[in-house]
Amino acid sequence: MNAPVLVATAGHVDHGKSTLVRVLTGMDPDRWAEEKRRGVTIDLGYAHLDWNGRSYSFIDVPGHEKFIHNMLAGVGSIDAVLMVIAADESIMPQTREHALALRYLGVDQVIVALTKIDLVDEDLTALLHEEVDEWLAECGWSQSIKVGFSAKRAETRDQVLAALATLSKKGADPKTGFRLSVDRVFTQPGAGSVVTGTVDRGSICAGQEVCALPAGISGRVRQLQLHGVAVEEVGPHSRLAINLTGVHYRRLHRGDAVFTGRRPQPAAKALVRLTVFDDQWEPGPKHEFHIHHLAARRLARMLWRQGDFAALELRDPYPFWAMDRGLIRDGSPVAIRAGFEVTHPNLRRAKLRQVKPLLERPPASGDLADWQRWALSIQSGVGDLEELEILCGESLLPQWRETLVTLDGRAYVTRETWAVYEKDLLRGLEACHRETPIYDFLPLRRVQSFFLDRKWPRPLLDKLFAAAATAGSIEASGDRVKLAGHRPDWSPARMALLRTLLKPLSASPPVIDLRLVRDAGRKDDLAMVEGLLVWERYLVNLTPDLLISTDALNRMIRELHARFAGGELAVSELKDMFSFTRKTAIPLLEHLDKLGCTQRTGEGRRWIASKPPRIECRWTPPDQA
Repeated sequence: MNAPVLVATAGHVDHGKSTLVRVLTGMDPDRWAEEKRRGVTIDLGYAHLDWNGRSYSFIDVPGHEKFIHNMLAGVGSIDAVLMVIAADESIMPQTREHALALRYLGVDQVIVALTKIDLVDEDLTALLHEEVDEWLAECGWSQSIKVGFSAKRAETRDQVLAALATLSKKGADPKTGFRLSVDRVFTQPGAGSVVTGTVDRGSICAGQEVCALPAGISGRVRQLQLHGVAVEEVGPHSRLAINLTGVHYRRLHRGDAVFTGRRPQPAAKALVRLTVFDDQWEPGPKHEFHIHHLAARRLARMLWRQGDFAALELRDPYPFWAMDRGLIRDGSPVAIRAGFEVTHPNLRRAKLRQVKPLLERPPASGDLADWQRWALSIQSGVGDLEELEILCGESLLPQWRETLVTLDGRAYVTRETWAVYEKDLLRGLEACHRETPIYDFLPLRRVQSFFLDRKWPRPLLDKLFAAAATAGSIEASGDRVKLAGHRPDWSPARMALLRTLLKPLSASPPVIDLRLVRDAGRKDDLAMVEGLLVWERYLVNLTPDLLISTDALNRMIRELHARFAGGELAVSELKDMFSFTRKTAIPLLEHLDKLGCTQRTGEGRRWIASKPPRIECRWTPPDQA
């Protein structure tokens, strides 16, 4: 089945909208007994027509001012409008209000049906045409087709059909995020829950998983129907019925939206761009009004307004996408006061001073490419591609992907931000070198902690290090990193402290007791020197206070292996071999346990290593030492 052209009626009450749809389609769009009794459309009505190889879906909307909210629920994503004007009454208030809404929502295909032409003479008809032409020009619809219609004149139906043949289907990318705005919910015997509505973007297939927001109800598509016929897939700007499994129909309501895959996060606060139709309309921050978006009607208030922009707070969270358009109705009498376009659908911080930076270079109205450029420009740090695409329901355009540095599957930074991070990385390494000036290479883990403590994401840090190493601005080797060209700074005082610390190594046994040298220098410098020597494996900690040189430890391991391999080793034997006291021998044996050289066996130990391990020292003392 070809995608039907989606047409809504509009116009003042009792101007003949439902009659026109009935004559065109042979279907009565008035569904309720009250509508038939009163002869007035109260809720949305639906009909369809297959004619001359094309399909048309009609949404018949109420014209009475009391039911304007139902009218707005039906025109959120249509291809064209049949603007109905009774020849005997001309342009009436609701006609003008409907036109105001349709113009703002971007409907530009308009057919004006001058109904009840059998009630006026030629002079009145000519005057009516002049008045309507002038009004259409004011609305920006001067190219619209005008046709006369009367239910009593069969030939006028053909004139309307000929006008319908000039309409085209709105172009839309079916690969974007899918959304159906629910305008009717019911249960069908033998099928279960059914929702109907208008697909305003994307496409859906039978069998897909769906989620209804804002309630967050998940289900699956059992069947799709277009004009009562089962179909496998439906694209944008179509009237659609979805038979759902796993969802009770009483949990869904008009104004809910059905999504597949990518879907927005319901939020209570949104940044919008206003088009105010009533200059006298200035709601206070505590005043509530109605906002209309697709089939939804919600209560909201305006937190603040700055020029064309305002922050709206909804009474209940709602799932907007960026660039969604809607209308605001308020006042007494209730009327459409403004249109709004969503600039940011999920404001986490909504105070004016917090939002002002976002408004310095606002996006062009309704332009996806410009909105995505703006969304990228306001991202000060690492962004999330998935979150950005969720905000607008669209994939990032190729021209913007080229401006990004991607860190993993989702995280990104702009190239401008990347350049700032590159400089900050080098500054951070300089700061780390200043904290430990005697280190040649810095411990990679310590440097990573420095940046992670400043909330740098790990994927960003890893990619920056890799890029800096490739560029030659840093040197990295295993667990070591440094700025290219950096040299350690050994001041005379630190050199003196180093000599004092290493002096016991020339004695026998070659063991350093930190408790005996802590008074020899400043505490911080001593800790820094000790930390360097242990990290670079020049010294080994047997206990927090007891150090041994790596060379001496390797020599002892070789001698012990030669004498005790496969045999028993007693503490007394270790003491005798190296002139150790018990307070040195016990920690050494425990360290040998950790190295896998020995294993406890009751009171003694067995040498279990098949060959003596060797600890590699990575540091040479400065020449002055």
